[in-house]
Amino acid sequence: MKFKIITYIFILFSIVSCKDKDPILRDFPVIKTLSTSNIDSTGAVLNGLVIKKGNSSNCVYGFMIDTMPPVYGKSKQLFINSSPNSNTYSLKVDSNLINGFKYYVTFFSILDNNKKVYANTTSFISKGSSKSFWKQYNTMDWSFFKNVRLETKIACIGTKNYGLIVTYKNYNTFSDYIFNPKTKTFSKNGSDIGTFWYFDGDIPYRFTPTIINDSVNVVVFNQSINLSYENKKWINKTDFLFLDQNDEYSICQISNDIYCFSEYKTLIYNLTTKKITTKQNSSNSPGTTLCVINNEIYGIYYDNLRKYSKEQNKWIALSKTPGINQSALCTFNNKIFLIIDPKPYTNDITEKQLWYFDINTQNWSLIKFPVPIYYTDFNFLFDDKFYFGDFSSDKYVVWELDLSKI
Repeated sequence: MKFKIITYIFILFSIVSCKDKDPILRDFPVIKTLSTSNIDSTGAVLNGLVIKKGNSSNCVYGFMIDTMPPVYGKSKQLFINSSPNSNTYSLKVDSNLINGFKYYVTFFSILDNNKKVYANTTSFISKGSSKSFWKQYNTMDWSFFKNVRLETKIACIGTKNYGLIVTYKNYNTFSDYIFNPKTKTFSKNGSDIGTFWYFDGDIPYRFTPTIINDSVNVVVFNQSINLSYENKKWINKTDFLFLDQNDEYSICQISNDIYCFSEYKTLIYNLTTKKITTKQNSSNSPGTTLCVINNEIYGIYYDNLRKYSKEQNKWIALSKTPGINQSALCTFNNKIFLIIDPKPYTNDITEKQLWYFDINTQNWSLIKFPVPIYYTDFNFLFDDKFYFGDFSSDKYVVWELDLSKI
């Protein structure tokens, strides 16, 4: 009995002692992600609550938003610049929300010692946004384009009026598909590119598509054919018979001059005079992807961006690319846009990235895709709109990027 009395006195003393002490203030705040509000066609309002501020004097608050549970450093981060009168923080998002997409939101805080505190994650279904440079088009189901992807794509190029994909199976079996930028749909072209060439089972690697005078020209070995958009027919051309069929060429046009780069020489063919100028060039690289900005030729080979000097007849290194160019190269407003694989040497399936190089600043910048992109099939540029195919999901999707807003 005496032991029980002593125990009760000890417990009572402990309780009184605890009540007398001040509560310990946390070093970090206690925060919560609230439900997203005001979801409409102009955007959405993200909300977060600070339950306890902690003793960190200079906390920075913000939201992470993504189409999957956000990860700091990978997901988009939106910081709040002003402090509200209450403990509720809100931020309006009015750009780059795709209608019908599910977005995940996490409220976070960065302490004055740079440590980070994350709240719970909520989600909402977007109804779009007023400022967006991305659009999505569900142009066709998976089955329609499945056979095309099983074929070998040997040409993919866009003019002002249409995009063209040429595929090759084997034993002279070709197919060509037209992409309409106005309707955002594909159609199979009725022409037969195989009428002009015959290959006994093996794909020709010297196959160069190029735009000459706003029409598609395709060069195989030293033969050239032209696709007429009006009647969707291929027309046999002989303008490129001067090319050596034993060489591989990268071809582009500046004014009336066609530049043809092989491994050890540069050929310049004038469309008006039909005159050919030959220059020996040891700095050329076969398979270089070319583009033209302000009558200057830029080329990407492997992971190197270079500029061609007409005066010196050589390639000048400009920059390393952020990865290996996978499927896209287009230009707009002195910018070169690339879809790249950031980890080309691994067996893992990695997300593709969209980068652009600014000719004026000589810097690379990343444009985040609205959703993770693992497979891209084609890409075209029409005026200020860049289109690329995405078959990362069970539906074949065409994405449109408004480059004028970049």
